[in-house]
Amino acid sequence: MGAWALLIMCIVAEVIATSLLKNSNGFAQPLYGILSIVIFAGCLWALSYGLTRIPVGVAYAIWAGTGMALGRSSAGQSFVSRYR
Repeated sequence: MGAWALLIMCIVAEVIATSLLKNSNGFAQPLYGILSIVIFAGCLWALSYGLTRIPVGVAYAIWAGTGMALGRSSAGQSFVSRYR
């Protein structure tokens, strides 16, 4: 798999893991918390593989920018759907 595709999959997985962490309610529901930790660990492993082929600065800029955009859009969607 290409390093760029791996980076994009990691970004999407990180947003999913962050949402799961929010749903764990401070680890009151441990399944969500454990699942998010496993996904985060997989993301870091895959990112370390991708960084052997993509410069660190470029990968971080794409990771941060895309992750914030996806996170904000998914958070906004859940906020809007709660109050309908």
